Amino acid sequence: MRVAQSVVAICTLGALTAAGPGAAAPANAGAVEELVVTAPTTISELTVTATIKCLKPDAGGVASGRPRIVSIFPARGATVRPGLVVLRVSFDRPMACAGRFAPAPPLLNPCAQPVQQILLSFDRRTMRIPCAAEPGLRYGLGINRDLDGPVFLGLDGLPAEAYGFDFTASTEPAVATVCEALKEDVAGAREIARRRKLDCAPPPPAGG
Repeated sequence: MRVAQSVVAICTLGALTAAGPGAAAPANAGAVEELVVTAPTTISELTVTATIKCLKPDAGGVASGRPRIVSIFPARGATVRPGLVVLRVSFDRPMACAGRFAPAPPLLNPCAQPVQQILLSFDRRTMRIPCAAEPGLRYGLGINRDLDGPVFLGLDGLPAEAYGFDFTASTEPAVATVCEALKEDVAGAREIARRRKLDCAPPPPAGG
């Protein structure tokens, strides 16, 4: 699936983990970065530039309970437009640089790309991942259901509470840009807008 030209800047967590065991970690794993999509691209070819240091969990700290999910997009059972879908999970406390969205068979996996690129908000409480959905199909994902695999961790080292959700892609026109996909998540777009304007207008032609 290809997405049209778009530019968006949000704090990101470097590519975390490949789908299969033993896969090589990317060179920038563990770096918190700025996501900038600047040209027609596939969702697996996002351009990133480093900005701030990623925080690792501190197992020796004072534990205050397992992180809890307070908001997610798409919501359980929701219907969303097909095409590019930026999944979002927001926690009740800052999170470490760890974890991945896991498949939930027999439902389809919208994030089947070999490496998941997780986007972390500046307050470290919200994570996003760009995935893809085909019209009319139902998808599902799990969070921390298998504590033996890569899990989302709070800064005190405790794993987030387990969670599962599903959504269906409609037969409406497909979402083609990252910016447009972010706007589909009304609550998430409102939060981004507090930091910067989310303008999805195409850039002016070169030399214009």
